[in-house]
Order: sequence, then C-alpha cells, then structure tokens
Amino acid sequence: MIYRSLLVAVALSALSALTVSAGAQTSPKWKVDSVADKSGAHAVVLSLRSPLPVDGWPGGFVPVLAVKCTGGEPSVFIVTGLPAKPEEGKEGHFSVLYHFDNGPRIDAAWAESPSSDTLVAPNAREFIHELLQAKRFRFGYTRDHSTLSIQEFLVTGFAAALAKVSSACGSPS
Repeated sequence: MIYRSLLVAVALSALSALTVSAGAQTSPKWKVDSVADKSGAHAVVLSLRSPLPVDGWPGGFVPVLAVKCTGGEPSVFIVTGLPAKPEEGKEGHFSVLYHFDNGPRIDAAWAESPSSDTLVAPNAREFIHELLQAKRFRFGYTRDHSTLSIQEFLVTGFAAALAKVSSACGSPS
C-alpha cells in the first residue's frame, strides 16, 4: 500500500512539473511558411507546436495547430500525428472537444484529412476569430486504439503572425 501511495505521489509530481513547464512558455513561436498546395496554388501556413508531445507508436509526436490560407480562404487544423478513433455513423468525422482560455467546453465533429493524422475544423473563419481573442487553446480527441488525448497550445502572438500574412488569409470575420 505504501508503494502504491508513493507511485501516485510521484505521478502527480511529474504531472505537476509538466504543467508548470508547459505554462512557463511565455512567447509561443508561430512559424510562417509559404507553400504550394497540390494544385500549385500559393498558400501560407501559420503553425504552432504543442509544448508537450503525445506518447504513441512510433515514438510519439508533437501535435501542431495550423492555419492555412489559400486565395483568401483559411482552413484550421491540428496535425495529431496519429489517427483518430473511428465512430459509427460519423464516417470521415471525429468527435473533438476544445475550449479557449477558461471558456466553455465545445464539443464538435471535425473532418479527418486524407492523410488520417490531421483533424480539420469545420468553420475556419469563426475559429480564427475565437483564436484571435485567446491566450490558450486546449484540444482533445480520442486516438485510434487509445484514450482521450488533450493538448494545450499557448496561442498568444497569433494576431501578430496573422497580420504578417493578411493578404493571403483575408479578413478573419
């Protein structure tokens, strides 16, 4: 019993340390890339890596929050690195939960990309509007053959990054 209590205490201490180290990130690094999509059209991608990796085969992955703008049309997605758990009656869509800062939890169905390791938000402009107001974004989904995975992104600086590429993204509203 003492051994079990010790294990729980160590696990809670490790979790606390991870939370502190994730919270210590004060200046998120939004990366801006210029790419060509499959049709050859010019696109701009703003991306932000999660401060914590997700365990999983093969060797884990660091999720990425991304906003892609092509011809003034944005899309928002999370590169999860691992496929989501299929759900009956929701072919190609997967249940996710998320919230901005301390706002209410939002349950939604996001589409899966053809690569199966990326989930795409349904209303990019609305999502971007919320992201512009936020400091923190938490996102959760159930991985295939696994449990719920929750990631936190510290999204401060998104407005400045988006302003740099406003001609490609158009107006967020």
